[in-house]
Amino acid sequence: MMATGSDARQPIIFLHLHMKKTQREISEAMSVSQLTMSDITQSYKQTGAVDAQRKSGLKQNTSKRADTHIVMYSLIDLLLNAVDIKRELPLAISRETVARRLCEASQIARKPLKKPLLTMKMQAARLQWAN
Repeated sequence: MMATGSDARQPIIFLHLHMKKTQREISEAMSVSQLTMSDITQSYKQTGAVDAQRKSGLKQNTSKRADTHIVMYSLIDLLLNAVDIKRELPLAISRETVARRLCEASQIARKPLKKPLLTMKMQAARLQWAN
């Protein structure tokens, strides 16, 4: 199936309105389902715009700039987790939002584990085993 972004929608609308092609002919020629074809033409007739409508869902709480700050805090100090980054920022956002923004940027919102150091007894046992 072909993508139905605004670049693909323009030729579909042109073929339908100006070339007087049927939805079936256009759907076969453009490799788009007939239902998608119908949705695109109906949307164009209602709004007069070729671009896709904004999808439903909540608006993001953070701006691009705030997202950048969240990622920068994570990169500056790798030991900060999502709660610590949230405390550093003067934003009214949740820990989950910080973790989500870090995940979108392929960052980790957790502290790395610290392994225990070798005790003197462990070091002596290692040396004895190696000899």
